[in-house]
Amino acid sequence: MENLDYEKLIDVVRSHPAIWNMTDPDYSNKIKKLLY
Repeated sequence: MENLDYEKLIDVVRSHPAIWNMTDPDYSNKIKKLLY
């Protein structure tokens, strides 16, 4: 994975906790879309 902007990542997690549902096979793609 590329270097992430961790401050942005933290903001994303706080505002989108549902993306961390590991049972969703697409969760990492959702995170990438939010970050980039």
